[in-house]
Amino acid sequence: MKEVRTMKNISKRILALLMSLIIAAGLAMTAGASEAVYGDLNGDSKINSIDALIILRHNVQIETLPDERLDTADVNGDGKINSLDALEILMFYVGKLPYFSREITVKAPKNDNEILALYNNALTKAREDIPAYKLAFSTKATDVKLSGTLVDGLPEDKLAELKQDLLKEDNYSNIFRQDTANAMRNLPLLSGITDASKFKSVSYERLSTGEYSVMLKLKDEKNPKADSAVVKLFGLPDYETMVKSMTEETSASTGKDEVSMTTKVGDMYYKNGYISFVLDPRTGEFVSIDMSVDMSFTSKTAIAIIL
Repeated sequence: MKEVRTMKNISKRILALLMSLIIAAGLAMTAGASEAVYGDLNGDSKINSIDALIILRHNVQIETLPDERLDTADVNGDGKINSLDALEILMFYVGKLPYFSREITVKAPKNDNEILALYNNALTKAREDIPAYKLAFSTKATDVKLSGTLVDGLPEDKLAELKQDLLKEDNYSNIFRQDTANAMRNLPLLSGITDASKFKSVSYERLSTGEYSVMLKLKDEKNPKADSAVVKLFGLPDYETMVKSMTEETSASTGKDEVSMTTKVGDMYYKNGYISFVLDPRTGEFVSIDMSVDMSFTSKTAIAIIL
């Protein structure tokens, strides 16, 4: 019994301290009837220490909150109205909390698979809702080797110009919200991957803004198969598809001349792949998302002109 009484005394001291801090600031309680917002107990469209005091007075039965304010007062969402709610309001007021616990619909992940689930759920939501998201990406060749009878006939300056053109990096627009459902076609794919071990690493961080920051790093792949993570997530061709599409011989007739082209593919690599996104835990929606992967392959193309 002695231990129980001690706990009660501590609780009373904390409650009294909170009340004295608020009262010492010379703040007065006011009443209002505007639209209810979490934490705004007097309806003045502000959330401050006055609202915390109202909760504390309600908790010790000095002044009872009206029924229409009870749900508004439960800012931590535990179904109770007490000093914990008052504490959250004070922390929100001084900038220590970006929003109330009650507003969080997506709980912080506890393991790597739950982190991956954040991505899958947010992507599903983005595909169901408008506005949708468009992915930013870039392409760049790291090396170009040209050969064949057609290339051999080019002057050195034209050949150098052609190589530089092929080495240019193409950048596309950043992630943004669009107002049309057509943007959904540009969203990352729903891969169905739920096992975080398919990734090189999975990391999670809670930002000072309260948002969740996630980084999914993919394993490097050589000659990837159709069921590899990078192929399923990015919608890129697997090795077999790449070989099939590029090794086909093509020919065309241009009057008296016949032009034929044959391409053979060597090894193909996907490296440095990642998916990085920020999630709003209040809505489960992407705040931003970025995906990148380096793709390289070796190929030989022979071009012949038959006069």
